[in-house]
Amino acid sequence: QLYQLIDQPHPRLFPSLQKDYTMTEPEKHAVSLIVAKCTPSQMSVLLVYSKGNVSNLRRRLYRKLTGKDGSGTDLDELVNGLCR
Repeated sequence: QLYQLIDQPHPRLFPSLQKDYTMTEPEKHAVSLIVAKCTPSQMSVLLVYSKGNVSNLRRRLYRKLTGKDGSGTDLDELVNGLCR
């Protein structure tokens, strides 16, 4: 249901992110939670991950999607930019 809630107002988000790379379910969950404006602390609770694991997931996903080193904040900016 989370994907449906995100996909309705942002139908091009996941296709844009997955044009060169197929995201895993945890990565899709993280992106959905970014769109839902969850903080990393909230993500860790909802994903049942440590804060460190959430940080690593966000940083690795940014690298996979862009080919550049970056932070979780960089991923947030990328995702939110695609939602505009």
